Amino acid sequence: MQRSFRGVTSIVRLRVLVLLLLVLASASASALSEPKRVLLLNSYRSAVPANSALAAGIREEIDQPTHIPVEINTDTLNLAAVKDEEYVRKLIETDRLKYRTSPPSVVVATFMPAVRLVLDHRRELFPGIPIVLCYTEYSPQKLKQLPPGVTGVVTKLDFAGTLALMSQLQPDTQQIVLIAGSSELDALRESEAMQALRPFERKLEVTWLRGLPLPQLTEAVKALPPHTAILYVLQNTDRDGVSYVPREVARAVAEAASAPVYGLWDTLMGTGIIGGRLISFEQQGVAAGKIVRRILLGETPEAIPFVRMEQNPVIVDARQLKRWNIDERLLPAGSRILFREPSLWQAHRYAILIASALILLQTLWSSRCCGTANASSGRRRR
Repeated sequence: MQRSFRGVTSIVRLRVLVLLLLVLASASASALSEPKRVLLLNSYRSAVPANSALAAGIREEIDQPTHIPVEINTDTLNLAAVKDEEYVRKLIETDRLKYRTSPPSVVVATFMPAVRLVLDHRRELFPGIPIVLCYTEYSPQKLKQLPPGVTGVVTKLDFAGTLALMSQLQPDTQQIVLIAGSSELDALRESEAMQALRPFERKLEVTWLRGLPLPQLTEAVKALPPHTAILYVLQNTDRDGVSYVPREVARAVAEAASAPVYGLWDTLMGTGIIGGRLISFEQQGVAAGKIVRRILLGETPEAIPFVRMEQNPVIVDARQLKRWNIDERLLPAGSRILFREPSLWQAHRYAILIASALILLQTLWSSRCCGTANASSGRRRR
């Protein structure tokens, strides 16, 4: 009887032990399969190409093989188009509730409105969560003033370099026309451009087209005199409060303009602008993705210094150089030339090779046939 009781007790203990092991294994597997969450907070609506370029760069780096599963989510705030305080208040409350039960592991804030929102309301929205900023023109002094747990990538718009390139490619320029919108960000970019313009104001006439509705803007650039160059600074909003996708403004201006148009971002390439010293949003995204990856693998934001991308390459459109009769030899060394028309050989290489082979075979066959005919004729004479 006692032995039987001991046997039952042993079986119960064994079953309890197995059950505990199963529970621990399940919990361990659940912990391992739980993904790290990366949240991309976009300032602008989804149609803005810079959003896609940044996201592509970030994903390119984060998607590299790792033992940690990663989930990337995007939240478009649309703060550039909507400035209503009630909208912002409700947005903060909605996001606070949205991410309370499932907080992200890292937050990536892109451009000024999202950066400002995250930094101003971090305690409410993302307490203790690492923040990675993707931003333009953050001075070293401002970077030092940022709170702990914040790092990122900052770029610099090269107004001076692009203005110098315009003068180099169009040495007979007499007037520079600059286009800017009416939003807060447009005004910030205008003030930066004005500082870079000072050395050029002594020798060139400077004209601003500020906040014009798109139909008026395209009419204005149609009527510009010879020896003019246009710098598209930025237009998110016109003076009537109408919002635009900046790339589409650049396209409309370039199509209508009676003078070459230059820009400051690589997302404008292909719209008809010549080019400029251009920021690459995708490369900024790649740099941000590397920072996010390091944080996901265990590094703290404080251990990762800000990346400053200040050397913007010269990128130009070969078709626009041809359109405006600008000599490629005027470009500085190391310039990237896009959309170059292929040569006859590059465009039809395989067709040329096949045709050449057929001609060669036909020639060889004809020679052989002639040789055979001559041999037969000689035998008949004998």
